[in-house]
Amino acid sequence: MSKHHFKFKEVFIFGWDKTYQHAWFIFLTFVITSIIMSATRVSSLLATVVVLMTALSLASISLMVVRNHNFSFIDLINPLLSQRRVLKFFALAGFYMLPVLLLAFTTAMLVVGVRQGSTSITVFGIVLTLICLIPSIFVLVRFKFFPFVVAEHEHSTVKDLILMTYKLTEGNFWPILGFVCLAALLNLFGLLLFCIGLLVTVPVTLFAFAHLYDKLKHHEA
Repeated sequence: MSKHHFKFKEVFIFGWDKTYQHAWFIFLTFVITSIIMSATRVSSLLATVVVLMTALSLASISLMVVRNHNFSFIDLINPLLSQRRVLKFFALAGFYMLPVLLLAFTTAMLVVGVRQGSTSITVFGIVLTLICLIPSIFVLVRFKFFPFVVAEHEHSTVKDLILMTYKLTEGNFWPILGFVCLAALLNLFGLLLFCIGLLVTVPVTLFAFAHLYDKLKHHEA
């Protein structure tokens, strides 16, 4: 694929339509997940596990929403009943977040160097950040759709899941990067609206990504 086959406007409008159509379900889901996450703040490890399981649950149900399948609140739990699916999701999430953590570490080193006035630490931090930046962006774009891939292919091996995710975005790096940036800006705007805006921007972008996943998958087939 040498040319992208989707329009940003169409995908975001689709996400908005689905958000408007299922507004009450989204609101109640937000309340439920907020209560659960608040209860797990006592442990950072437990909180991380809950966040990952929530991400898997939302990826699965978002596919049902964009495909116009019937769904209920029980479908938020069903993906989590498969130990195989959950473990593989955790594995790919770790792989996906590794570049981000590495980039965060190098950036922190850079900040420490600036604050301490250490030229050597600052220069070292800049060099490491620049070295990690490009591969980090590459991984974040090429493997962006791994939650949807795992949600649909629980019986595949971790290696096959990685290959499927990588192949899905082949030839569409720059369009997907642009789409990710626009989605990030949209959620930033929602965050600035006293976080209430996230009730709209998060589901809009989630459904937009699920819709884009289906378009990429269909084009690949």
